[in-house]
Amino acid sequence: MTHIGRDYTCLVSRPGTAALCRLISTELPQTPELAAIVGTGSAVDRGPFFDRLCDYLEAEVQAGTLISRSTDRQTQTASAVAEQFLGMICGQLLWPQLVGTVR
Repeated sequence: MTHIGRDYTCLVSRPGTAALCRLISTELPQTPELAAIVGTGSAVDRGPFFDRLCDYLEAEVQAGTLISRSTDRQTQTASAVAEQFLGMICGQLLWPQLVGTVR
């Protein structure tokens, strides 16, 4: 999990990633065919990271070494946990750059 997190952190914190995300987000409404290429409109392709993380989490659940629960004690799926983990990284590194709060 640490390796996946580090690799994803390196991707989202690369110089120019925020500018590329802004450009793609700006152009999507005028260029719908671009959506087929970039998916959600993010310049950051989290797909490989998401897939690797889901596979890892599922393997840990199957091995009995991981149980993921939400604050209300509901069991969470590997995809929900992966989404939260990658979202946390973007929330700390990419989003501040996108909205201009980085100094």
